[in-house]
Amino acid sequence: MQPTAAGRLLTRHAAIISQHVAEAETALADLGAGRTGRLTIRYFVSVGPTLLAPALARLRREHPGVTMDPKVTDPDDPLPGRGAGQR
Repeated sequence: MQPTAAGRLLTRHAAIISQHVAEAETALADLGAGRTGRLTIRYFVSVGPTLLAPALARLRREHPGVTMDPKVTDPDDPLPGRGAGQR
């Protein structure tokens, strides 16, 4: 038996699709396990130097694939960072 041209074409594409699915599964597993992604950290100015700096250093060491996004917040703001149109 010989595969047809269509069969050979589909075999090549199936291999590519299979590789992409495996990569997507790995990326999702990393995201779900906290090895990748983005972490926004809200903090008050008063604790930034003493608490935040060592915590960020440790997080970066233990989770190098996670992007840290520290943001200063106002302690009197009940919804920090929530501007118009944000959820």
